[in-house]
Amino acid sequence: MGRRGAYYHFYDYLDDLTRVLGSLPDRIGLVGHSMGGTLATMIAALHPDRFSWAVLLEGHGSPCARPRGHCRSARAMARGGRARSPR
Repeated sequence: MGRRGAYYHFYDYLDDLTRVLGSLPDRIGLVGHSMGGTLATMIAALHPDRFSWAVLLEGHGSPCARPRGHCRSARAMARGGRARSPR
C-alpha cells in the first residue's frame, strides 16, 4: 500500500510500464480503457515498434495538451531517461 497523500503521476505509470515492456516478448498486443487508454496511447507513441495491435477505449484525450511539459518529458523517457512530472 502506498503512502497516504503520495503523488503518482502519469509519467510514474509510464516508467513502470516501460520497465515491464523490457521483460516481455518483442511485440505484444495492447488494451487500455479510461486512464489505461490514455496510458496505452502514450506508451504506444513512445514505443511503437513494441506493439503489434492496440485497442484503446475512452481515453482522456491528448496526453500532450501542454506540449512544453508533457511532450518534453515523454521525449526524455523515450530516449531512455526517467520521465519527470512537468509540474
